[in-house]
Amino acid sequence: MRRIETPAVVLATRDTGEADLVVTLLARRTGRITGMAKAAKKSRKRFVNVFDRGNIVTVSMYRPRNRELFLIEDASLIDDCRGGCADMETLARTSIVLELALALAPEEEPTPELFDDLESCVRLLSAPDAREEVLWIYLVRLLEKLGLSPFLDGCVRCGRVAGSEDRVSFSPASGGAICSRCRDPRDWGMPLSAGTRRFISTARELSPERMTRIILTAESRGEIRQALPLFIHHQVGKRLVSLDFFERYVIGGENAGVPGKRRKIS
Repeated sequence: MRRIETPAVVLATRDTGEADLVVTLLARRTGRITGMAKAAKKSRKRFVNVFDRGNIVTVSMYRPRNRELFLIEDASLIDDCRGGCADMETLARTSIVLELALALAPEEEPTPELFDDLESCVRLLSAPDAREEVLWIYLVRLLEKLGLSPFLDGCVRCGRVAGSEDRVSFSPASGGAICSRCRDPRDWGMPLSAGTRRFISTARELSPERMTRIILTAESRGEIRQALPLFIHHQVGKRLVSLDFFERYVIGGENAGVPGKRRKIS
């Protein structure tokens, strides 16, 4: 049995039996895996407060012969990015990237770049002054690394490159932009400005230091809030619970006239 020690981000957990936990991780050395932490709920040494969603941990594990799940022998906390108490908006943003990775990251396929991005994302999103732009940048980057990024450099049908000032129709079902020549009356799409397209293209290459300095215009923020969730729902094949929550309670709260309001959650 080959034992593996690797840093990982906790994507999800669920109870099984009286004291065990089934834990899904995005690990740097193994990709997305699911393991069993025996007696984790009763542990006072090995697993105390380790497996909260979004935590960055180091795990030691192996796969028993003829078993589907890894057995997690030991785990230690590297960073509790939630800090034990976070506001609703911060939790919602972090939950979105975790749920997307859980849905789309390849199983048992090492993806160190994807892990590095997710680890950096969870850290940045947990900062008290994190902007919403960081969320959208990381969603674009995660989609890019999974090979699922929307095509916006030209029309997905004819390839014609849109002008720098052109507003195109963005079709989540078609995977990107559709020019006016190719757009069919039966196509559903939403307008996407040149500024929003530039933001999405730039987001793929931004360093973590620059991410925190990007500020969207009101127009681009509105377009991104509509376009990316729709595109992600289409790629995943279902609506993400965390994105629906964010749209309803965070964006919906702003639209109701309470911008910036943050509720504490213990």
